[in-house]
Amino acid sequence: MTGGGAVVEAGELMRRAASAGGLLWRDWGDDYIVYQPSSGETHVFNQTTALILERLKQGPASLEQVLVWIVRLLELGPQELALDHLRIAAKRLDELGLIEWVEPAPARP
Repeated sequence: MTGGGAVVEAGELMRRAASAGGLLWRDWGDDYIVYQPSSGETHVFNQTTALILERLKQGPASLEQVLVWIVRLLELGPQELALDHLRIAAKRLDELGLIEWVEPAPARP
């Protein structure tokens, strides 16, 4: 598992950290101003970063699953959102303590 912004290994899933539950959001067009009561910090998120947290409300997901969900939601073409952009956003959310990385459960024999 990763932590503190380490490199994501294949097969890892993201989930919302408990600290993401109490976020206070303000929509400013293309950006979101987000107050994090657990740290007392205010952040500016772009739409991609905000959508990662929104998707993780449904449960843990891989970067690839989040990418597919965002592309469908925003009706984007397959090349309009790069997985690398999601990695950067997820790394920042990890550094802020808003997501956690978990290993998927082993497959049943």
